[in-house]
Amino acid sequence: MVRSAIAAGFLASMIFALAGCTATRPDDVTGNIIDDARIENLLLSAGDPGDAVRYFEKALEQSPGRAEFRRGLALSFSRAGRHAEAAETYRELIARNQATPEDRLDYAAVMARLGHWDEVNTVIAGLPEQMATVRRRLIEAMAADHLGDWERADAAYAAAEAEASAPARVLNNWGVSLMARGDFALAEATFTRALSHDPQLFNAKNNLAMARGLQGNFRPPSIPMSETERAYVLNNLGMIAMQKGQGDIARGLLAAAIEAHPQHYTEAASRLDALDRSES
Repeated sequence: MVRSAIAAGFLASMIFALAGCTATRPDDVTGNIIDDARIENLLLSAGDPGDAVRYFEKALEQSPGRAEFRRGLALSFSRAGRHAEAAETYRELIARNQATPEDRLDYAAVMARLGHWDEVNTVIAGLPEQMATVRRRLIEAMAADHLGDWERADAAYAAAEAEASAPARVLNNWGVSLMARGDFALAEATFTRALSHDPQLFNAKNNLAMARGLQGNFRPPSIPMSETERAYVLNNLGMIAMQKGQGDIARGLLAAAIEAHPQHYTEAASRLDALDRSES
């Protein structure tokens, strides 16, 4: 149970979507090219994904041969969580011989989200070797993790770390991969390295605590944490203790999580209540 949850967390931690902020909704796609490009960049970097999908669908209706519109639609589908539609749009882009290597990498990322690993490996294998980006290496690592090819996974993570100017998130993903294999001690060391690059990365803080808990060490790590972060870490350690059948330790951790949280911690309180009822 722990291992499957960790593996799922690994997949969830690999983020390939574009960031979203505020939205502008254009209603006309017939303006000049400079204005269109400005609108498209805004939609892809900061707009609402649903608005972006509608924009690029309308643009493609008017200009079905324009690769940039099909590319924009694929990216917008991906941002909106509509991964099957994104995959189909990328396939159309590829079939029209309009796909760049970056488009193919985006397609591989979408297929990874859909769990189509054979296709991910096929696409990655066809990319130019000189395209040695952090994102490519992380997708390679994720595909290797899925196959249980740890040697290949470690090589990809190491290459991603070497390419990254700020490798904390790469190291965090590598650490979760190591936890999925059951190598909790090395995972602990890897999360510690991640935090040396970014002491504020909460995922690495939480995962460090989990790696320790899975080794039977339920003391939260001595690292700076906010009250809320500490509460979440204590709660998650309590969950591991429960899964290990250590009810007394779990009870203490959950109670500490409730006390540490600056507001009412409903999740921890409910879990503690369920634990008490199960042992009464």
